[in-house]
Amino acid sequence: MKELLNLRLALRTLSPREEECMILRYGLETNNKIMKYKELSEIIGVSKTRCGQIIKKAIHKLCHPSRDFLLIEEILNERLKADIFKYYRNKYSL
Repeated sequence: MKELLNLRLALRTLSPREEECMILRYGLETNNKIMKYKELSEIIGVSKTRCGQIIKKAIHKLCHPSRDFLLIEEILNERLKADIFKYYRNKYSL
C-alpha cells in the first residue's frame, strides 16, 4: 500500500500528459492491463513514436535524484522496471 501511495505521488510530479501515458501504458491505476504504443496513441491522439518519447521522458524524470525519495525499490509493474533498466543501460552504455 505504501508503494502505491509513493508511486502516485511520483506520477503527480509529471506533466498531466506524461502521467496519463504512464498510467495507461503500465496499467498502474486501472486493471493492470499493459497497453501497446498503438493503443496508447489512439487514446492520447498522437503517433506511436511520440508516445514512446513521452514515456521515455517521464521515466527520465522519475529516475532523477530529486524524485528518488518518492519511489521505493518495489515498483508495482515488472514492465516498468524493465523499461527503467533499459533506459539506464542505454544512458550509461552498460
